Amino acid sequence: MLKLQHFMFQEDPADTLAKLDIGQSGGACGATWSNTDIAYTCWTCGLAKYLAICASCFQNGNHKGHNYTFLHTNVGSCDCGDVTLWKREVFCSKHVTIFAVS
Repeated sequence: MLKLQHFMFQEDPADTLAKLDIGQSGGACGATWSNTDIAYTCWTCGLAKYLAICASCFQNGNHKGHNYTFLHTNVGSCDCGDVTLWKREVFCSKHVTIFAVS
């Protein structure tokens, strides 16, 4: 198996994995909120009509100069890190994807 991994990565697999920038947790956030929480929608970054990110992900992302709004909803979950809903380059620092290689 190790020989196959060396062939796939063209170097030691540990070296390749060390180059991947997956932030603190990687993947999608999924944090949930209730009607007392604030969520954000960024029309500049979003790839779908109905999407939202939690306040923490919004503050840890780069939305300066973007067209965004905050909202109060009864329930919801954060879509930050979901490559089907957001442009990859604007994910917050906690939910960058494994697609970003340093």
